[in-house]
Amino acid sequence: MLSSTAQRFKRLARAAVRVALRLVRPEEIAYSRPRASWDEAKRGTVAYDADKPFASVLAAALAVKEGRAAFSVGGRTFPVLRYRWSLLAPLLDAFARAPADRPVHVLDFGGALGRVYFQHLNFLARQRPFLWSVVELPRYVEAGNTRFADGRLQFFDTLDAAAARAPVDVALFSGSLEYLDEPERVLSAVAALRPRAIMLDWTHLTGAEADEIRVQRIRPPRSEGRYALRVFSRRGFTERMRSLGYDLVAPLPDGFYFERRA
Repeated sequence: MLSSTAQRFKRLARAAVRVALRLVRPEEIAYSRPRASWDEAKRGTVAYDADKPFASVLAAALAVKEGRAAFSVGGRTFPVLRYRWSLLAPLLDAFARAPADRPVHVLDFGGALGRVYFQHLNFLARQRPFLWSVVELPRYVEAGNTRFADGRLQFFDTLDAAAARAPVDVALFSGSLEYLDEPERVLSAVAALRPRAIMLDWTHLTGAEADEIRVQRIRPPRSEGRYALRVFSRRGFTERMRSLGYDLVAPLPDGFYFERRA
């Protein structure tokens, strides 16, 4: 059994190794202290559709399409396919509860170039017929419809354009809502479409009573950049959704599954 001195030395050695590794390879994602306002957090940040982040997301999506990668996240590619089961489980529940006389319609707000769709297509394609509509910024919409759209997947630059395709059954925010200037306005607009379910996945959440505003720093091998984001209060977000007519079905590890109140 190691002496107390040896144990302390071992802990110090491990700590030194961790510090050295961080100096050689810094953490890919880091966060600032809380900011006083959204405008303050946005100073010095980059736009999501700026040339560099867009080029990174496009290159990664093309690698998946061409079979050089299994899936991509945030401009980074991965060689082996992994499903997000915490997303798939409520999504399939929503599929099962949607009207049976037409394809299920998923509205993917801020879905880049179909990241969630392509990552889970092998599994989703085994289920009932469905449509997948990504609402995005104009250059993503143009690239998406030109290079990635298929019979199920299409890209739109407004909520109304996506909803005109078919009634919306599921609205999905996967790592997108917290980066918006006005998330409450977008949530209200989505709720007005009356989807049966609203899901949030891969979302920044806190147990605090109030939302926090921070700056997210992303370093290679992910797409490099600085972004303002909100860390949503779990309790506050649930109350907002309740006021919009949606009750919590289940909390997810990094999100929520809500259903429209009957």
